[in-house]
Amino acid sequence: MDAKATYIQGETATFTVADACYSSVTLRCGELSAQMSLDHDVWTGRISTAPLHGRCNFAVIADGVAVASGSFYVRPLVSKWRRVVEAIDAAMQKNAVNGKYSISVDGISLTDKTFDEMVKFREYFGGLAEGDENGTGGSSGPSFTVGVYA
Repeated sequence: MDAKATYIQGETATFTVADACYSSVTLRCGELSAQMSLDHDVWTGRISTAPLHGRCNFAVIADGVAVASGSFYVRPLVSKWRRVVEAIDAAMQKNAVNGKYSISVDGISLTDKTFDEMVKFREYFGGLAEGDENGTGGSSGPSFTVGVYA
């Protein structure tokens, strides 16, 4: 089985498996599916990682049987958490209203927080962003696994 451990979101992931007289081979990655093609005794399948994020499970199904499986990590170039960090930075550079700071970005709302609370939130969301962007998944944040096999 030939596959990388980490991909950048949007990259094409290529998987190969040696032929053992299979009649049909399918690559499954979460809800994504691709028919693999046979060339010189090697089955090859490709999927785009654009809709994927975080740890993803895959399986190669040949004639109804899983002949290879595993997982890989898809990391974004810019984490969705980076916008939250930037909003916190911008709020903290301004004067607080009644000594409190507030932001609302992409469904995350921090309201009436002190400077010290904002520093802690910045550290938390900064850790999530760093984890996403460097491929570690951010040990301090949520972990997502994509992969359902029928």
